[in-house]
Amino acid sequence: MMSVTAVYDLYKRKKSKDLAPGSFVLKDKAVSLFVDFAGDIPAVDVTEDMAEDFRLWLHTDDRGKTSANIYLSNIKPLFAWLAAGRQPYIAFNPFADIRRYGTERKVRPIFEPDEVNRLLKIADARWKVIVLLGAEHSLRRGEVLNLCRDDIEGRWLHVKAKKKTATTWRWTIKNHAQTLLPISPRLAQALPDLERIVPAAQPYLIVPPERYRRMLHLRAENSLTSEDRGKPYSNFNRAWRQLQRRASVTPKPYKDLRTTFACALRLGGMEADDVSEQMRHSSVAVTQSYLRHGAYSTLAGKQLEALKLFYGSHDL
Repeated sequence: MMSVTAVYDLYKRKKSKDLAPGSFVLKDKAVSLFVDFAGDIPAVDVTEDMAEDFRLWLHTDDRGKTSANIYLSNIKPLFAWLAAGRQPYIAFNPFADIRRYGTERKVRPIFEPDEVNRLLKIADARWKVIVLLGAEHSLRRGEVLNLCRDDIEGRWLHVKAKKKTATTWRWTIKNHAQTLLPISPRLAQALPDLERIVPAAQPYLIVPPERYRRMLHLRAENSLTSEDRGKPYSNFNRAWRQLQRRASVTPKPYKDLRTTFACALRLGGMEADDVSEQMRHSSVAVTQSYLRHGAYSTLAGKQLEALKLFYGSHDL
């Protein structure tokens, strides 16, 4: 009987071509936490009661409900896979009916137009493109960092997976959602400045040259990890915080540029399902969580108009 870590190693080998490399980082942690909780027991011995106890164990004073939900979401696919197929490894999925913790519904912050403009005004050639890829094209950080010259196809940006070659490393898109996006006018103006400073032999546009050379060195030594491939710009978050501070912008994660993009499309009249398609989400339900800020802005406007009608505009 195979232990939990043994079946997880098998799962990783089977799914290595289907899942984005970065997705295994959280799955590794989720399995490690389960082994800390229950020991490296045979997978067939994991029961529904044990899965529920693990859910309760995850939520501590130091680990909130959101973190617990993340780990639950990342261990569930393993046991679902073990219980599936013509010859399943286990008789049933013990995590099938384990429910996530209810959490406070939060409004995702967005960057106001003047904040984006201030970022662009002080950004260098590389960071100007990085900002525009998030704010006007909805690219995730991993998609930005793995952008290559041949992804620029005329007036279109082709978000696609990468194969391992002499100059590139293998990289898989989240949800396998390859897509073509129209290049915005501001990005079309910014790209040539970036292309001029990136060495001609380097296919990656965003990765700094010194980091690119380091990535190739790590690959030659067979020490290039999935996390390295997903995040080939090691100081990205620090550089992003510094840029926001210099632009006098309230610090927000880079991913909130995607929220800004989604709200801009929705407030511009695009239907939610079309926004979801452009965001490359697995479902419209995921997109709705990005659109709450725009929905609240719309409701706030309607509320003020209603109050003006009731009280008279001179009183408001």
